Amino acid sequence: MAIFEALLEIDNALVDFLIAATPSNDRDLEDMKRLFILRGDLNLALNGLVAQRLRLALANLPDDVARLNDAAAAMRQVERRIESIQQVLSIAATAVEVAAKAALAVVAL
Repeated sequence: MAIFEALLEIDNALVDFLIAATPSNDRDLEDMKRLFILRGDLNLALNGLVAQRLRLALANLPDDVARLNDAAAAMRQVERRIESIQQVLSIAATAVEVAAKAALAVVAL
Protein backbone atom coordinates (compact mmCIF):
# COMPACT_ATOMS: atom_id res chain seq x y z
CA MET A 1 0.00 0.00 0.00
CA ALA A 2 1.38 3.43 -0.92
CA ILE A 3 1.96 6.01 1.78
CA PHE A 4 -0.93 8.19 0.64
CA GLU A 5 -3.42 5.33 0.74
CA ALA A 6 -2.12 4.25 4.16
CA LEU A 7 -2.54 7.77 5.51
CA LEU A 8 -6.10 7.93 4.15
CA GLU A 9 -6.89 4.57 5.72
CA ILE A 10 -5.60 5.76 9.09
CA ASP A 11 -7.54 9.01 8.78
CA ASN A 12 -10.76 7.10 8.06
CA ALA A 13 -10.11 4.73 10.96
CA LEU A 14 -9.51 7.67 13.31
CA VAL A 15 -12.81 9.24 12.28
CA ASP A 16 -14.60 5.93 12.83
CA PHE A 17 -12.98 5.62 16.27
CA LEU A 18 -13.90 9.17 17.24
CA ILE A 19 -17.51 8.57 16.23
CA ALA A 20 -17.77 5.22 18.04
CA ALA A 21 -15.80 5.82 21.24
CA THR A 22 -17.41 7.44 24.27
CA PRO A 23 -15.19 8.77 27.05
CA SER A 24 -16.18 7.51 30.49
CA ASN A 25 -14.02 9.78 32.65
CA ASP A 26 -11.98 12.98 32.53
CA ARG A 27 -8.81 11.17 31.47
CA ASP A 28 -10.64 9.56 28.54
CA LEU A 29 -12.09 12.94 27.60
CA GLU A 30 -8.62 14.53 27.57
CA ASP A 31 -7.30 11.66 25.45
CA MET A 32 -10.19 12.09 23.01
CA LYS A 33 -9.42 15.81 22.77
CA ARG A 34 -5.80 15.00 21.96
CA LEU A 35 -6.95 12.52 19.32
CA PHE A 36 -9.22 15.18 17.74
CA ILE A 37 -6.24 17.53 17.57
CA LEU A 38 -3.97 14.87 16.06
CA ARG A 39 -6.64 13.91 13.53
CA GLY A 40 -6.94 17.60 12.58
CA ASP A 41 -3.18 17.80 12.09
CA LEU A 42 -3.27 14.67 9.94
CA ASN A 43 -6.12 16.15 7.90
CA LEU A 44 -4.10 19.32 7.26
CA ALA A 45 -1.12 17.25 6.15
CA LEU A 46 -3.32 15.15 3.86
CA ASN A 47 -4.83 18.29 2.35
CA GLY A 48 -1.30 19.51 1.61
CA LEU A 49 -0.41 16.22 -0.06
CA VAL A 50 -3.58 16.30 -2.15
CA ALA A 51 -2.90 19.89 -3.18
CA GLN A 52 0.67 19.04 -4.20
CA ARG A 53 -0.41 16.02 -6.21
CA LEU A 54 -3.11 18.10 -7.88
CA ARG A 55 -0.61 20.85 -8.76
CA LEU A 56 1.70 18.27 -10.33
CA ALA A 57 -1.16 16.69 -12.26
CA LEU A 58 -2.52 20.02 -13.49
CA ALA A 59 0.91 21.12 -14.69
CA ASN A 60 0.39 18.63 -17.52
CA LEU A 61 -3.09 19.95 -18.34
CA PRO A 62 -2.61 23.67 -19.15
CA ASP A 63 -5.57 23.88 -21.53
CA ASP A 64 -7.86 22.30 -18.93
CA VAL A 65 -6.56 24.65 -16.24
CA ALA A 66 -7.40 27.59 -18.50
CA ARG A 67 -10.91 26.19 -19.06
CA LEU A 68 -11.34 25.72 -15.33
CA ASN A 69 -10.19 29.27 -14.60
CA ASP A 70 -12.66 30.57 -17.20
CA ALA A 71 -15.42 28.49 -15.62
CA ALA A 72 -14.57 29.84 -12.15
CA ALA A 73 -14.67 33.39 -13.46
CA ALA A 74 -18.01 32.73 -15.12
CA MET A 75 -19.39 31.25 -11.89
CA ARG A 76 -18.43 34.38 -9.98
CA GLN A 77 -20.45 36.44 -12.47
CA VAL A 78 -23.54 34.26 -12.80
CA GLU A 79 -26.75 35.48 -11.21
CA ARG A 80 -28.04 33.25 -8.41
CA ARG A 81 -31.41 32.78 -10.09
CA ILE A 82 -33.09 29.80 -11.70
CA GLU A 83 -32.86 31.51 -15.08
CA SER A 84 -29.10 30.91 -14.92
CA ILE A 85 -29.40 27.15 -14.36
CA GLN A 86 -28.18 26.17 -17.84
CA GLN A 87 -25.06 28.27 -17.46
CA VAL A 88 -24.43 26.82 -13.97
CA LEU A 89 -24.93 23.28 -15.29
CA SER A 90 -22.36 23.95 -18.00
CA ILE A 91 -19.87 25.35 -15.49
CA ALA A 92 -20.39 22.37 -13.17
CA ALA A 93 -19.91 19.94 -16.06
CA THR A 94 -16.64 21.66 -16.98
CA ALA A 95 -15.44 21.42 -13.37
CA VAL A 96 -16.32 17.72 -13.18
CA GLU A 97 -14.60 17.00 -16.50
CA VAL A 98 -11.39 18.78 -15.49
CA ALA A 99 -11.45 17.18 -12.03
CA ALA A 100 -11.79 13.73 -13.62
CA LYS A 101 -8.83 14.40 -15.93
CA ALA A 102 -6.78 15.70 -13.01
CA ALA A 103 -7.69 12.61 -10.96
CA LEU A 104 -6.45 10.37 -13.76
CA ALA A 105 -3.26 12.41 -14.00
CA VAL A 106 -2.75 12.17 -10.22
CA VAL A 107 -3.13 8.39 -10.37
CA ALA A 108 -0.47 8.32 -13.08
CA LEU A 109 2.02 10.19 -10.85
